[in-house]
Amino acid sequence: AAVKQGIDSAVPRLGAALLDSDPTVRVVAIQTLAEFHKPLLVDDILALLGSGSEEVDHAVIRALGLMGARQAENSLLEYLENTSPTGRIEYALLETLGKISAASASKLICSRYLSSDVVDIRRLAVETLGRLGDASSLKAVESALGDRHWSVRVAALQVMGSLGGVWEI
Repeated sequence: AAVKQGIDSAVPRLGAALLDSDPTVRVVAIQTLAEFHKPLLVDDILALLGSGSEEVDHAVIRALGLMGARQAENSLLEYLENTSPTGRIEYALLETLGKISAASASKLICSRYLSSDVVDIRRLAVETLGRLGDASSLKAVESALGDRHWSVRVAALQVMGSLGGVWEI
């Protein structure tokens, strides 16, 4: 209903709901703001990251990706580097960093996630690097062509085919 009402009337109410004592209310407010698909109240939403509730953290991270909140890049990268997130949160962070084209995450993704023991994380790392699309990311994706799991190799081939030049194809 808030999305149908429009930004002008809904955003102040949703901003107030971000401060609610009930984490479920905060999660719904975050998700509703994300449905506008534009960066709204990004600083207020980022302030909730690390609040102690995994559900809230997950909602924050996913919402920032849906909003395309590029201004959240440094905060998300700092959170990833300085905390020990659960696998679910880590996965959401990698997805969101790709969605917002967080080029500064390339080095961390290459060093930490391309060699993960978890196949899904390695595949997501390749896909995220593909979304970043810089030259150093492409080299790292190329190295994933030799991964021990077929799905990571397929992801690498897809990225190389879409981003690479004649040599890569």
